[in-house]
Amino acid sequence: MKKISTIRDRTDQRVHMWNARRIEEEVGACSDRAIAKWFLAGAYLEQSRHDEALSLLRKAIDRHGRLPSLLSQLAMVSGRAGRRQDAVRLIDELLAISRREYVSPALLAMALVGLGDRDRAFAWFERAYEERSNLMIYFTIHPSLDPLRNDPRYADLAARIRRPHKLRGIPRLLRRRRRGRSRHRRPLRQQGAPGMHFPAA
Repeated sequence: MKKISTIRDRTDQRVHMWNARRIEEEVGACSDRAIAKWFLAGAYLEQSRHDEALSLLRKAIDRHGRLPSLLSQLAMVSGRAGRRQDAVRLIDELLAISRREYVSPALLAMALVGLGDRDRAFAWFERAYEERSNLMIYFTIHPSLDPLRNDPRYADLAARIRRPHKLRGIPRLLRRRRRGRSRHRRPLRQQGAPGMHFPAA
């Protein structure tokens, strides 16, 4: 199983878009896609253009549905804009969705960062790390997490993200193979699940 840090090279373009703050120019022809709106709203947020970010995300939700990724971003922006009640309602909605289908804990953590709730945010980030959420590749570079960087828990988790996870279940699988009983068994599933799903348009 690949460690989280080895996946970073797949997101170089996205990282550049965050750091350069030029996403409005970068999205171009894909500007109607949910993922483009997600990044653009993030860029607005970091420029304190809260009203524009809120408007964009609401339109994205009207267009693409109440995707957990968009709800999380809307909760974060709402929290940062001082709309705490809106943020709390969105977080409650995310929790309700998570009881019906998989929602990356990282999405809940990001929403809680917007509220300034560090303790709950770190608790959800820890769950995301344990689940190998692919969103954790953004943990050390996402600008919206800057308020967490002076917290010792941030440095500790960032250091662990850079180390490979232990492979769980492998010794038992090898024992089965030595006994010749694993041929008809299904392989172990890779732990974790994708964090975000965006429609094609």
